[in-house]
Amino acid sequence: MNLTNNQKFSINHDPIKGRCLIANETIYTGEIIFEELPLVCSQFLWNAECKYDACQFCLTPLETAEENVTRLTKEQIQLPYVEQCCQTNKSKHINCSGCGQNERYCSIECCQLAYEHYHQLLCPSRSKELENNLNKLCDLWKSIHYPPETASIMLLVKILARIKQDPTFIEKLQQFSSNIIVEQTDKLVHILCGDKFHEQIEILRQIVSEIFSPNDEILQPFLTENGFKSLLAIIGKNGQGIGTSAFSQWAKNCEQFLANNPEELDKINQLTDSLFDKLDEISGCFLNNEGSGLYELQSCINHSCQPNSEVCFLKNNFILSLKAIETINQGEEITICYLDECWQNRSRHSRNKYLQKNYLFICQCRKCQQQINDPDVTSDEEEDSDLQSNPDDDDDDAMNCD
Repeated sequence: MNLTNNQKFSINHDPIKGRCLIANETIYTGEIIFEELPLVCSQFLWNAECKYDACQFCLTPLETAEENVTRLTKEQIQLPYVEQCCQTNKSKHINCSGCGQNERYCSIECCQLAYEHYHQLLCPSRSKELENNLNKLCDLWKSIHYPPETASIMLLVKILARIKQDPTFIEKLQQFSSNIIVEQTDKLVHILCGDKFHEQIEILRQIVSEIFSPNDEILQPFLTENGFKSLLAIIGKNGQGIGTSAFSQWAKNCEQFLANNPEELDKINQLTDSLFDKLDEISGCFLNNEGSGLYELQSCINHSCQPNSEVCFLKNNFILSLKAIETINQGEEITICYLDECWQNRSRHSRNKYLQKNYLFICQCRKCQQQINDPDVTSDEEEDSDLQSNPDDDDDDAMNCD
């Protein structure tokens, strides 16, 4: 759902690119182009193992900034300005009345929305068989996907629950599958599940079928072998990562709160920098509560290695904001970068090897066109980095969850 309801852009259909966003007017650097809610989202399953605590519906952190930084540094940390700058309000937190601590929410509103969208079908309190199947499914997925995760099987399960509770949801889902050609499905599933676990897709399908019913008239097309692979392909290609952090939000709020007190702000910035250094040393780079979701407008935005906008989560929950990072002229395509900062700065050859492997396309953006005559070589430094960043090489050490 588009929360901003503005006319800054339109959705066009390019014969080569498919759907794309085009600016209807000049959009200036720093402007929020739109904000939207996901159709469905889910936390990653390893969050609980690592003691991340966030709303199961909107991913708002449920721990305070002090609790967040204390857990990640493994030291008792006291932060200044917590009353003014920490947004966590524990007085509003609520547990599911059926499964209790298994499903925690930041507010009664999120609890009710979760129940209406999917949780009335997925609450483990409904039956011991359902609880066992959900646990079996989550355990298998975690064994397939060591952290850092890129998707959650519960995103797929919630999609099916939403379809069951509201069959018109199928129409919204079709826009995500419309840009996936049949030949891409197996490749996308392979990317999502990896070489070593490709054969376990059938086991996942069987468990998901037991959670619902393989004979359900509405869900049956999605529980066949091809239908299940299509859903995996949708979340593999269109799943947008979401990250929230009580400590990071406290730091941002301090900047605003102390904007007129530069001397005190400088002290806070020094404290924040030292704590982020300690976080990196103790807990690595996976500092956020993480998940993924399906967003209608975001899924229409094409990639560029030199993008003019970026996705961010300014409200520290699942609301996606698209912000312009340079002036976008009327008629110009709005783009984002599918690569992280490290990959974005690599050679054209390296970027396109990664994009072709993970997103199944060769980039033709202006940056790639400017570098088209560069030699098609990958530097030794980049190759070494690729080996070090490959999660399959060292799955067990991918995240410190102690």
